Amino acid sequence: MLERAGKEIESLCALPGLEPEGIFTHFANADGSEAYTKNQCARIHDVFGELWERGLHQFKIYHCAAQEPIVVGQGVQVHLRPGADGSSVCHKNSFFCRGGQLAGELLAYDITQTVGDLETGKALSEAAVKAGKTLKIHVKVDTGMGRLGFVYYEDDDEA
Repeated sequence: MLERAGKEIESLCALPGLEPEGIFTHFANADGSEAYTKNQCARIHDVFGELWERGLHQFKIYHCAAQEPIVVGQGVQVHLRPGADGSSVCHKNSFFCRGGQLAGELLAYDITQTVGDLETGKALSEAAVKAGKTLKIHVKVDTGMGRLGFVYYEDDDEA
């Protein structure tokens, strides 16, 4: 699955009209299961490594998101949200849509789009090329939440 996710993300990043500026995952159960969250963290690091080996070094932002604070040790809690690296533009104007149905609005208002599948990436690429513009994107990797993103795990994997 890691190789497949790597190939799909590599294909996405090669599409014209898209500027992949960030890549991230979302911790599904950061407030409930330390083991599950550590597993997701290991998975996203594997994905980052796979992409690096493929020569994909263009991401400016590597990040994770969580609904609840994550305990990082000795009672210290950290809220991991998109943009936690200090870049307020990162996801300030970003949201998720599938299939590129809002491509015109994304391009008109310079909104950074989260992309979690190649089909959506292709639709957004086509719209950007047609408009003669470039759309900034953040690549979403599904490391266990099971809803959105390029999948890196088997359905029967234990988290």
